Amino acid sequence: AEFFGLWGMTYNLAGAIGVLAFGQIKAWVGDAAALGMLTGFFAFGLILFLRVRVIDGIRAARRNERAREWLDSAHSAD
Repeated sequence: AEFFGLWGMTYNLAGAIGVLAFGQIKAWVGDAAALGMLTGFFAFGLILFLRVRVIDGIRAARRNERAREWLDSAHSAD
């Protein structure tokens, strides 16, 4: 539940900041430069996204799930 709360907050914050940044850049330098900056933001996001190690994340999630199950079973045995 904590992860999804963080995700929702980040999603909404990014939407607000993105619109404000695009509008401000457009006001300063014009349409073409604002679109170029927006393209740069997407490229930067894509580069960050490509660095995510999905398989490692899946393995870590499975380890965490097994550890949680083990702890729950140890506490229920008491």
